[in-house]
Amino acid sequence: MKWKFLILKLAVVFYLVPFPLYMEHSLTLRRLRRMNPLMRKLFPPLEDRMPYIRKQAEKLSVLIDDSGYAVFSRELKVMAAITALLLLIVFVLLTWNLIRYEKARRLCLFNAKEADADRQNLCFRLKQELGLRRKVRLICSDSCKSPVAMGILRPMIVLPLKDKGGDVSDEYIMRHELLHIRYHDLAVKFLGFAALALHWFNPLCYILYYELMNMSEMCCDSDVIKGKDKNAQKEYGTLLLNLATERGTEDASHFVSGLLHGSG
Repeated sequence: MKWKFLILKLAVVFYLVPFPLYMEHSLTLRRLRRMNPLMRKLFPPLEDRMPYIRKQAEKLSVLIDDSGYAVFSRELKVMAAITALLLLIVFVLLTWNLIRYEKARRLCLFNAKEADADRQNLCFRLKQELGLRRKVRLICSDSCKSPVAMGILRPMIVLPLKDKGGDVSDEYIMRHELLHIRYHDLAVKFLGFAALALHWFNPLCYILYYELMNMSEMCCDSDVIKGKDKNAQKEYGTLLLNLATERGTEDASHFVSGLLHGSG
């Protein structure tokens, strides 16, 4: 399962980094072109594409008229308009979701208080077991209906407010959320959405993003019940079902992770 998650992460990097710009200078690609004519046809070298590039450059040229003013070609104007529209859509998507995240964060933190001593001690013990050295703030909020982890640089776990903590369900919940923090799933989720915003017109990116979310949750679930007996696995499954009926407003953001955030 984890290798599938790794492949999804690599796919996100592929959508964020313009690899074709670097492939032209790849020594391996040059050797493959010399060895295999099919590779040369699929990935033609720069010299083979120069006639087409010059033709397109002529269409996108900028001329200076007799008055000294720049005259842009029709093709260049169209390309500039399309580029501006695409960048505007990316900006709107990112801004809108960042605002949603900030609203969800403020709602979760509204009237929130630090977790009780039992929960704090349990969190400290689980951090030691997982080898997690980062400082993680643990708070409780009555606005939070299901557990959630948020914050990339300063991670925190927000738990539903209840009278008593430190029971078995708290251990499952905290272990799950701490695993998200340990694996940097919040940063991965942010990069995944950045790729989705840049390629909003590509349906494959939507599939990639939601598969990334689901696989993130499945990997943490798998680690939580790893080595547990059937009774413990049944308890954990029952906990997920109970929490699924109490989803709160914190589910509105793309930049949080939690027990129930895999399905979006």
